[in-house]
Amino acid sequence: PGCITMSFDGREGFYIPWEILDETELDNFFKNRKQIGAQLKYDCSILKRRGFQNVKVHEDIIQLGHTLNEMRLNGLKSLAYYYTMHGGYDFNLDQFIDKYKPKTYLGIPPNVMIDYATKDAILTYQVWVEQQKHLDRLDRDFPPPISGWNTIRNIYENIKIPAVNKYMEMEIHGVYVNPKIWEENAKIVAEKIKDIVANTSELIPIVTGK
Repeated sequence: PGCITMSFDGREGFYIPWEILDETELDNFFKNRKQIGAQLKYDCSILKRRGFQNVKVHEDIIQLGHTLNEMRLNGLKSLAYYYTMHGGYDFNLDQFIDKYKPKTYLGIPPNVMIDYATKDAILTYQVWVEQQKHLDRLDRDFPPPISGWNTIRNIYENIKIPAVNKYMEMEIHGVYVNPKIWEENAKIVAEKIKDIVANTSELIPIVTGK
């Protein structure tokens, strides 16, 4: 990692070069703290592979953005336009990349990187605050039509976020598989695919040729 940036209020940000960090102290710092990010699973995965124990995806504005509206772009750059007055905050960075084409972000000079990366953290927080209002408004104006159905917030907080953390653990540690059960289910799936293909071919003419 080249740096870590944080914001605790959406107004002030902190840029810390990685080489001056004590990783043990940083891991302890994360303990019992709510962690909000954009594509935070990626960052947490890197830190967990370095031995961090206290990193976790508590909130992710990309996941929440997709939950709120899956028909739009939901990257941080787009969300900054939707939810803040700072759309285009990455203009200087884009100009540098277009001109010099660095191989990695480590090739970006500090004066450009510090401004961009710090604003990343600040705007992630700002976007999250506005998304919470959006989420509350949708659940208020469009409640579940059937009693017992999940609200949008419940789907995001109790289904999507736990799934993100579970997928992260699976990516890092793998998945335990019983070979016998795997083979049995693979045969069942293969048979079902054959049945679907057979039934579909009766309905849809298949044209073959060179």
